[in-house]
Amino acid sequence: MEELKQFLTELFDKAGFAIDSITSDETIEGVRFNVSLPEAGLAIGENGHYLAAWEQILRAKAMRLFDKPMHVSLDINNYRFQKEESLREAAKKAARKAVLSKKSVELPPMS
Repeated sequence: MEELKQFLTELFDKAGFAIDSITSDETIEGVRFNVSLPEAGLAIGENGHYLAAWEQILRAKAMRLFDKPMHVSLDINNYRFQKEESLREAAKKAARKAVLSKKSVELPPMS
């Protein structure tokens, strides 16, 4: 995984982003990276579109390096983690409301 970490460092460097740190967690499925950047908003993009593109590039590199499909995820300044937490909270809130009102609760559209 060190090769992927090095690749991420070079990728963000060439794109003009200064990296504060990169952490990685190996999982059963693959590896998860979290990059800490001062200019995270620019790297994440609106609704995480750039983040998804960075992740796609990283997955392609992993495929070339290891010659097999593996799960590779990328987060920048815990953006995805925070989004997931807010979704969990919204789901819990909706569930409480549904139990109290004994009616179904509609959630907003999600990807």
